[in-house]
Amino acid sequence: MSWQALGDGELTGNASVTLAKGALESLVRLRAEGGRAPLGWDDLAVLLTQAVSRSSRELVVRKEAKLVGLDIAFEGGASLATTVDDAKPVADELAIVRDAVKKTAASYKDVGERLGRKRPTAHEVVETFRLASADVTLGEAETRKVASIMPRFEHERGQIDAEELVAIIAAAMRRNERRLGLIVEDGASMSPDAVVATADGKTVRAEVSEAPAQRELVDEMSDRFEALVRAHRQEQPDKIVNAMGPQDRERYQRNVDGRGLPTLDALVEQIRRELAKTPERYAVLTTLKLETSERSAFGLPSRPKPQKFVDSRVRVRHSKFGDGYVERTFEDGEKKYEVVFDGGKKMTLMARFLEEV
Repeated sequence: MSWQALGDGELTGNASVTLAKGALESLVRLRAEGGRAPLGWDDLAVLLTQAVSRSSRELVVRKEAKLVGLDIAFEGGASLATTVDDAKPVADELAIVRDAVKKTAASYKDVGERLGRKRPTAHEVVETFRLASADVTLGEAETRKVASIMPRFEHERGQIDAEELVAIIAAAMRRNERRLGLIVEDGASMSPDAVVATADGKTVRAEVSEAPAQRELVDEMSDRFEALVRAHRQEQPDKIVNAMGPQDRERYQRNVDGRGLPTLDALVEQIRRELAKTPERYAVLTTLKLETSERSAFGLPSRPKPQKFVDSRVRVRHSKFGDGYVERTFEDGEKKYEVVFDGGKKMTLMARFLEEV
C-alpha cells in the first residue's frame, strides 16, 4: 500500500481510499435496488458520523474527549454539521460504512512504526471517505463537492478560550524563565516580556510578568515545554537510558547533544501547532509569538555581571565539539554547564560528558 501525508503527522493510504470507495458504491447500489431515496451528503454524513462514533476502539483515543459530530464544508462556502444524536441510520447501510471503517483502521497497523501508533485518527478515517467521494456518483440531486470533513469533539473540562490560553502560556514562560537557558538555544540571553497571538482575526496579548492562570493549567503547559524539547533532541526515557551500557550511553548522549536545542521561536511555534491538534480543549491560535528583551550575557536582566565570575572561566573539552570554556553552571538535579566552544558554538551539556582541560 502507498501512503500520502495529510499533514500534522497524519496519513492516508490508497488501499483505504479504495475500501471507502467500495462502501460508497455499495450504498448507492443498495438504495437503487431497494427503491430507497438516492444517496446524498445529508444521509451520508449521518452514516459516517455514526460509524466513526461506534468505532472508538479502532481509532486513536483522544484524552478526556468524545466525538460529538462532524463539520463538513463544501466547495462554494456551504457547510453541514452533524451530531451523534442525529436520527439513527438504517442498520444495513450503517453496517457497510462500519465495515469499511474497521478495515481501514486495520490497515494502519502496517504503518504503525512510521506513525508511532497502530490506529488511525478519526480525521484520517473521514478524510479517506472524502477522497473516495470524488470518484463516486451519488444521487442525481446531489451536486455538492466536499472540501473538508472535520470531526468535532467535546472535552470533559470544556474549552479554554484564546484569552485564557495566551495567559497560561505567558504564566508558564514566567515560571520557566530561569530554565529557558537550559531548554532552548540562547534562551538565557532573552527575557520573555509578552505573549501575543491571533485567533479568529483578533489579537490577544498577555504580559509575562502579570498574566494570571490556574496552577494546574500552568503545570500542564510547562510539561509541554519539556516534552517538546525532549522530542527535538530525541531523548529516551530515563528507564531506557539507565539500562544502557557505558559505551552505548555515551554514544546516545553524544547524539542527543549533537542535535542541540530548539530556538525559542521554534519552540513557541511548535506549542501552537500541538495545541491546535485538540481544538476541543484549546482555542485555535492562528499565530503565536513571544516578545523578548535582551539580557546581559550572564542571563540576569538589568544587572551587571557579578565580579566573582570574572576571570574564572573553566576550560573544558568535549569528545565531539572540542575545547571551550564554561560560561555558566546549572544545578538542576544533575550539574550542567553552558559551554562556549572555541568555534563559537554555545551549548548546554551535562557536566559528566565534559573534562577539564
